Amino acid sequence: MDALRGLAMVWMTLFHFSFDLNQFGYIRQDFYHAPLWTWQRTLIVSLFLFCAGLGQAIAVAQGQRWPRFWRRWVQVLGCALLVTVGSWWMFPQSYIYFGVLHGMALMLIIARLTAHWGGRLWWLGACAIAIQLIASYALQTGATAQFAEILNSPQLNWLGFITRKPITEDYVPLLPWLGAASSLFAAVMALRQESLQRLLAYSSMAHAGLLVLGVGAWARMGQSPVAAAAILFYLGAYAFMSNGTFGFLAATGLRTRAQLKGYARRQPGLALAFAALLFCLGGVPPTGGFVAKLLVLWQAVAAELPGPAVLAALSALISLGYYLGLVRDLYFEEPVMESPAPGGACARILVLVCAFGALALGAAPLLLKDLAGGFWR
Repeated sequence: MDALRGLAMVWMTLFHFSFDLNQFGYIRQDFYHAPLWTWQRTLIVSLFLFCAGLGQAIAVAQGQRWPRFWRRWVQVLGCALLVTVGSWWMFPQSYIYFGVLHGMALMLIIARLTAHWGGRLWWLGACAIAIQLIASYALQTGATAQFAEILNSPQLNWLGFITRKPITEDYVPLLPWLGAASSLFAAVMALRQESLQRLLAYSSMAHAGLLVLGVGAWARMGQSPVAAAAILFYLGAYAFMSNGTFGFLAATGLRTRAQLKGYARRQPGLALAFAALLFCLGGVPPTGGFVAKLLVLWQAVAAELPGPAVLAALSALISLGYYLGLVRDLYFEEPVMESPAPGGACARILVLVCAFGALALGAAPLLLKDLAGGFWR
């Protein structure tokens, strides 16, 4: 955690040092449009928000009290105000009034107030991403277009319901960043789950967030058929993965991770199918889960949503920890308790069919060349 924070601070320092060199004429770079610099900004902001969400999750897990939270929050707010004053002095026409620290101060309060909501944070995070994307699309069409100027004003554009980016040196609106940050917060909290059903439920909510991101990319690109194909592919892959993993629980009667330990020694066939499904859920190449996540994230980047895409990718990376942990329990842990008797043959067949389908979808883009070509253009 400290190493990640240090990396974020060093990276930000180097970025701003380069910006200052450009500002005073020592180098000539386009910090506002060149991908080399805009992508660095996106990654730095994502890393800062990732560290903030991870730190808050750790603090909640360790029982941080409100007085200590407020002391740290006041420090963040004070730094945000200093950024506003300093940027107003340097750039009076484009000063920072809601940048990364301002957004972080507000998001920390929301995260703290909703920390006890558990798995519902995934759905709220997905809604937070979707609201901003759908609103941006709606404000450009239909009767709601008349409200666009109001929501684009400096008094309200910090919400994120905008049709054009404001003129400011740094802009991190509440939405959709809060959605991605809350998904990260819930991902860290989910790492402590011992119930298999609850752990897989968290997984379902994470995948819902990626689907919402895909819908946002579809809307942002004018209802792109390629983005729609990515969403449908994701839905198909997830149908195999979800039905297969929950079918495994029904077939085996397992309810906790303790019961799962060493299960491969008793039922090697079912365990192998479950492990394959877990690799698919985690997005391990070359499975269908990997292709599905890659296509949705690719479309999000194409729709100029790099920030939420980066945080969604980080959330998926954290979720990979759940799945690899379950594979470790299956094969590399000693049994500590008796497992329930296996269920009926139908449930076992369902698991095997779903595992085969999820793996087979990994080769689908190679078989459907026209579709695959549309994704990579």
